[in-house]
Amino acid sequence: ATIYVDLNASGASDGSSWADAFTTIEDGIDAATIGDQIWVTAGSFTPETESASDYYYLKNGVEMYGGFAGTETELAERDLSANETILDGNLNDLRSTSDNLLHVVKALDVTISTRLDGFTIVNGTADGVSLAAEMGGGFINEGGRCTVANCTCLGNYSEYGGGAVAQYSNGILNMDNCIIRSNY
Repeated sequence: ATIYVDLNASGASDGSSWADAFTTIEDGIDAATIGDQIWVTAGSFTPETESASDYYYLKNGVEMYGGFAGTETELAERDLSANETILDGNLNDLRSTSDNLLHVVKALDVTISTRLDGFTIVNGTADGVSLAAEMGGGFINEGGRCTVANCTCLGNYSEYGGGAVAQYSNGILNMDNCIIRSNY
C-alpha cells in the first residue's frame, strides 16, 4: 500500500490519499507494514516529541519517500529539487542545539528492503552519554541492512564520529546519490 503524509492535509487523516493524508510522519510510520511505501510532501517536519533521545525510525521492510507536491500518482512524478522534504532535529529553541535530537533518523535491525529516499536531514546533535548516542547526528544505522538514497545530510553534529551518517553494530548501509555537506 501507499501511505500519504502531508503537513497541510485537512481530510480524514487516515493516510489513504493525498486529500486524506496523515499530517505527521510518525502516523505514517505507525500505519505502515512490510512492503508499504510512505510518500511525504514538501515541508519541514520535526518529530512530535520533547525528548532529544527520540527520532524518526525506519520501519522494517518499509520504503519512505520525500519530494512530493501532493498530487502525484506515480513515484516517478516526484520532483526532489522543487519539493524539498526536510527532517529537522531541532525541537524547540532554534538558537540552541541543546534540545536537538541525538539522531534525526535511526534504522535498527531492519532488512535490505528498508529505504529512505528524497529527504534533507538537518540539525541532529549526537552528544549523548553512550557510544551509539555520540555517533550519527543525522542518521544512524544500528545493525540494519538498509538503503539511503537521494538524501542530503546538512548541519548535523556528532561528538564521536559520523556527524552526518554513522554505521554501528555490524549493519550494512547502502548510500546512493546522497550529499553530505557541512556536518561536524
